[in-house]
Amino acid sequence: TPTDGLGQFTYQWSPAEGLSDPAIARPTALLNYTGPANDTTYTFYVTASLGANCSKIDSVNITVKRSPVITISPASPKICINSSTQLEAQGADNYLWSPAETLNIATTPSVIAIPGVTTTYSVVGTLENGCSSEQTVTVRVASETKAEFLAPETVKCSPLDIKTLITPIPFPSGNETYNWYADDIFIGSNTTGEVPSYIITQPGQEVMIKLVTLSDAGCSADSIQKIFV
Repeated sequence: TPTDGLGQFTYQWSPAEGLSDPAIARPTALLNYTGPANDTTYTFYVTASLGANCSKIDSVNITVKRSPVITISPASPKICINSSTQLEAQGADNYLWSPAETLNIATTPSVIAIPGVTTTYSVVGTLENGCSSEQTVTVRVASETKAEFLAPETVKCSPLDIKTLITPIPFPSGNETYNWYADDIFIGSNTTGEVPSYIITQPGQEVMIKLVTLSDAGCSADSIQKIFV
């Protein structure tokens, strides 16, 4: 730290990057290093001036240990109720996961998570040099799929559009995709549950309308069907 016992000095540090104020005697240095080497050294120079033609340059070396950069895969896992997923961390030498209650182990890079509800896990990765950092991942637990719709009237005069007879009941916590079929022929798909337009033209013709709901977490599909005349 430069001293100013002989009068009113002015100071200029360089490089200025990483310093709280390069124009004061005692700036704070905020430094980070995530490169491949174990550590790195930053050199800062300071010019202390006392009037014209009266200045001196000094320097200081600061060694910064490498900090780990932790990554977790998969980044956005989603599972069904009563199932599990593997989480794998990279970037450090030692690991500590939490909460440990729904993990098969908490001190290895790869763990098996078996949460009953959507849970955010954190892992602290530490290098041999003692530096550490933290990363989190949220495991989303999806509900089972549910296929539902209301159709109080299934017999009407032709031509009739099933869209006017069916009221969908969406289930967003479990359903990702809604697939609609007429006599097992695909007639439409969406992510909202909206009923596609399908017109029955023949008088007395029976048509089976089926809804199949799917989950993006791989949960079992569900279905419901009714006959319209």
